[in-house]
Amino acid sequence: MDDTFFMREALYQAEAAGCLGEVPVGAIVVRKGEIVGRGFNAPIGEQDPTAHAEIAALRDAARNLGNYRLPDCELFVTLEPCAMCAGAILHARIARVVYGARDPKTGAHGSILDLFAESRLNHHTVVTGGVLAEPCGRLLRDFFAERRQQRLRERPQIKFILIGRGYCHLCDDMTEALTPLLLEYGATLEVLDVDADNVLLEKYDERVPVLLLGDREGVEICHYFLDEPKVRAVLAQIR
Repeated sequence: MDDTFFMREALYQAEAAGCLGEVPVGAIVVRKGEIVGRGFNAPIGEQDPTAHAEIAALRDAARNLGNYRLPDCELFVTLEPCAMCAGAILHARIARVVYGARDPKTGAHGSILDLFAESRLNHHTVVTGGVLAEPCGRLLRDFFAERRQQRLRERPQIKFILIGRGYCHLCDDMTEALTPLLLEYGATLEVLDVDADNVLLEKYDERVPVLLLGDREGVEICHYFLDEPKVRAVLAQIR
């Protein structure tokens, strides 16, 4: 059994975390070729900011072995440990850490800082990174992509109405300028011809084109020209 075998075991733990809606990170502790501790991310379910995969696996191993020190153990984790977990690993006297994907935001093995290379600490752990990095990273990417899509599905649709004359070049210019901005925020735009509706003609004849948020009686954002910063500010506030 090699590093790849044990990293796959950690991946199973990560998949379990993902099924529970947690960020999919998994970890195992191995002693002399035997798995003695398992854990996965559970800060949401446990209501515990320290409930990272590494911490859970260390706790499980310590209970199983009856010792808070784990000097002859290896820890396999699907994501580069953060500073908190690196500290726990060092306190546990873990002999070796093997991780999968890099963590460019909180990684403590060189991505942000390297606690494992701090010579002034009283324990040093051998670290190997990049084992099954692609599947470990893909699991995280897929999870966050799905979560972003879920947020988009749950958001109320933002709708703008542009009221202007069918032959007005300003209306065409505003539509062209608005399109990429609205796509960015998942908003829609409906263009109404003021000349085709007597009610609209009476209300907006002196102020065309007009961009409204919502419906025909909605909040006016701008008229005559596109005030893009104002539109963006409105979109950002809603989102």
